[in-house]
Order: sequence, then structure tokens, then C-alpha cells
Amino acid sequence: MKNRAVRTSITKESHNWFFHFYMSHYVKYETAPFQKEMLMLTEGSDPLIVISAFRGSAKSTIFTLSYPIWAILGKQKKKFVLILSQNQHQVKRHFINLRKELESNKVLAQDLGPFKEDVDEWGVSAISISNYDAKIVAASLEQN
Repeated sequence: MKNRAVRTSITKESHNWFFHFYMSHYVKYETAPFQKEMLMLTEGSDPLIVISAFRGSAKSTIFTLSYPIWAILGKQKKKFVLILSQNQHQVKRHFINLRKELESNKVLAQDLGPFKEDVDEWGVSAISISNYDAKIVAASLEQN
């Protein structure tokens, strides 16, 4: 995993590998089978996934932090990722966590960067990943 070409090749194919390499600082215990299943579900083509799990089960870490980045970098090659939350407070928290991760994760920045934050006149926050001509946007259901 020290070789950038090998690392990016492996992590592009698997969200599980991506998560365990780039986001390893979030892994405090052995990954539970249901967490492995969540990671596996993100790799599929199902347009709707509904997850119900206990607080602290890594739902937000997997689906609003790791997956949006992997969906762009990885084999899915998404160009536009929209993170929707119930209210503005949740959106802001998810967006801050995403921005901090992109700014502070040096290996991720070297492999994926550069990153640029955009805020439009309606207050919608977005992060552009210019190397992939992609954007991550966060909005709440409260917004018009």
C-alpha cells in the first residue's frame, strides 16, 4: 500500500479497501459483519439502500464521508454526489466532516486532490474535485 499506483488501483475497485486504507483512523474495532455489508452495498448498482442501525454503528462515516469520496475516485466514477439530510444542522455537520477529512488526510489529498470548496449565493455548500471533474453538494430537506 506504500506504492501510490498499486494503492489507488486497489482502492478504486473496493470501497471496503478504500475505507480501511484512507479512513483507517475511524476504525477502532474489528469491522463487524453488518458494517462489511454496508460497505459492500455501496459497491453495487442498487439505486436505493435503506439502512437502519444503532447510533454509533458508522452509518454516517460510511455513507456521508467515505462513500461520496470513493464514488468519485472509485470504479463508479460519479460526477455529482448529493448528500441530503433532514435539517441544516445535520448537513453542516456532514459537510464540515467531509471538508476536514479532505483537508487533513494527506495521503487522500495526494491521491485525489486538489479540493476546492464552493459556496453559491443560496448558501449551498459544495466541494469540487477538479482532477475528476466532480462535485459533492450538501443540502437539507428544509432548503427550497
